[in-house]
Amino acid sequence: MKRVISLAIFAFLGLCLISSPIQAAVPTAGSAPVQPAFSLVDNIRDFFCDPNIAYLLLTIAFLGLLIEIITPGIYLSGFVGIVAAVLAFYALGLLSVNPLGLIAIALALPLFVFGAYRAKFFIPFTVAGIAALIVGSLFLFHSEPGIHPALIAVVVLIMSVAFILTSNRVVKSQRRRVATGTEDLLSRTAIVRTPLTPEGTVMVEGELWQAEIDQGEALNSEEVIVTAIQGLKLTVTKKKGGS
Repeated sequence: MKRVISLAIFAFLGLCLISSPIQAAVPTAGSAPVQPAFSLVDNIRDFFCDPNIAYLLLTIAFLGLLIEIITPGIYLSGFVGIVAAVLAFYALGLLSVNPLGLIAIALALPLFVFGAYRAKFFIPFTVAGIAALIVGSLFLFHSEPGIHPALIAVVVLIMSVAFILTSNRVVKSQRRRVATGTEDLLSRTAIVRTPLTPEGTVMVEGELWQAEIDQGEALNSEEVIVTAIQGLKLTVTKKKGGS
């Protein structure tokens, strides 16, 4: 995770250099007019000034972070999401953004996450998330031209399908755990995937579980023992001899 943060910081610093003002040459009296030359920096700025590019970067960031939240441990999606978010906010800073549209898109993220982890409310939360995504996409920018309608349709369709497939896998996995008798997991060793402080996630028998440690905390990759199961949540304790 430290590498992800470091790379994101370097990307941000690079964008700061790109966005720094460049002093143009001022012609002196009697000299020929100087034609402005478009540098690489100008081309990059023009590229990011396209609302469609900014929207694509924003949705890539959204999808990457959503997958990382729903299925923690896939660091590639989190890394792509962070880098895309840095680039997206740089691009949005060059455009006239409607805050309400941005808030609507941001609201879709928790709606999707709640839908993935609450099987009973999967459909209403998913529908609400898709609706928020569509509304935010349509009203993301004040000025014309905005985002191409065909791009909005394609992005919403791809993101909706990707989310439904990912979350449906999570829901099926949760249901399968209950149906197959989770008592077998008692006393099994689990590996911490996200720190237990005291709640987090652990990997046991190849499956990711929500877990809570009974005492203290457990760091990433630390071994713990399953002591109890409450619905779809495990209670764990530190392994004897561990730190």
